[in-house]
Amino acid sequence: MIVPGATLLMAFFLWILTAMPVKAQALQEPVPYELLPDSSNFVIASILIADPGDDAFFVLGHCALRLQCPTKDMDYCFSYNTSLEMGPEFNLHLLTGRAKAGYEPLSFNRYLEPFQDEQRGMREYVLNLTLDEKRMLWQQIDKQVAKGPTMPFDYIFNNCTNTLYRVISSTLQNEDFEYHDNSLLDMLPREYCELLLGQRSPWIYFMAMSLMSGVPNDSPWPLTTMINPIYLDLLLPEATIRGNDGSVRPALEEPVRTVLLSMRVTKPSAVTPFRLFLGLLVVVLLVTWVEKRFHVRWPAKAVDVLLATGYTLFSLMMLVVSVTKSFGASWNWLFITFNPLPLLLWLCYRKKPWYGRVWGVYAVAIVVTMVLFSLILRHMEWAHEFLLAALLTRCVAHYANHSVSNNHGRTTA
Repeated sequence: MIVPGATLLMAFFLWILTAMPVKAQALQEPVPYELLPDSSNFVIASILIADPGDDAFFVLGHCALRLQCPTKDMDYCFSYNTSLEMGPEFNLHLLTGRAKAGYEPLSFNRYLEPFQDEQRGMREYVLNLTLDEKRMLWQQIDKQVAKGPTMPFDYIFNNCTNTLYRVISSTLQNEDFEYHDNSLLDMLPREYCELLLGQRSPWIYFMAMSLMSGVPNDSPWPLTTMINPIYLDLLLPEATIRGNDGSVRPALEEPVRTVLLSMRVTKPSAVTPFRLFLGLLVVVLLVTWVEKRFHVRWPAKAVDVLLATGYTLFSLMMLVVSVTKSFGASWNWLFITFNPLPLLLWLCYRKKPWYGRVWGVYAVAIVVTMVLFSLILRHMEWAHEFLLAALLTRCVAHYANHSVSNNHGRTTA
């Protein structure tokens, strides 16, 4: 039996227990941000590097600048964003060298939202800059924001990383960043592409190799060309800042911070260029054998239409991309095979009696390309070789059919 006094005492005791945390919380005040004696932490400047995303646009991740002024409760991220959303219009502007971008200021929490939604990881590198350099950096980025989306954008020379790298470097006063991983700095262009894209995105790697056959591979690219989020992620931890007076200090104030943990499970693509073009070659060999052995030609004709359509689109894309300033105009050895000339010859002269010889000439051109392509790249690019072999098979088949028809015509005559 509980006596009334005991009940009141227990109730009072429970009230004290529940009230104490509330009282303690009410009395607790936020810890004020403490400035260092030299006020060097009045502004905090850092680089945010996000993991790669699923979209081809983010295959190498994303890079942005974060600027904080804790005493003024200011925390902004500045991201180099394109003026157009991803889609056909953006792709057209990109291919023709007319894509534009600009720095967009976003609150820190607002900037994180899309990366949180996609469960992409993010790291923060706090830069060890002087207060004057950080103030100048904020002024410079404000000027960039004021320009709006009027600056050029491309994947090679003007992207989220090298534009930011140029802005930060311009604020260093008689100083410059110095990197120490020579295995990365001395990497040749094709090795560089293989490191970044070979496993992450086989299709973009295939396109990169398609576009780089004419690019010199005897010396590393300049750092401002090579730099990208993944590359910067590898270089920054050991980087230093060297002054003209010989002074050296770490480029980072503290070890890397993890802003977002990666929760994504990246599954490798089931349809890689290697598998697709190997399968295409098998199909081409099969329909060519059926055509030759059983004189059933409709499967071969269907494959010819597929090959001709894909070939034409790929050739035109290669031509546009290779001459546009967005990717750097350069010669490409694949032009020996992939060019608009076969389409023009077919449109103008396909009914001429000599047109069948074009298949023989084209077969020779493909063989030359197959030999040169692997020699120039210094390793066997099997996906390209399978594609070229499929085209070669059909060219030889057409040339053989033309020769048989000519021989039959002479015999009949």
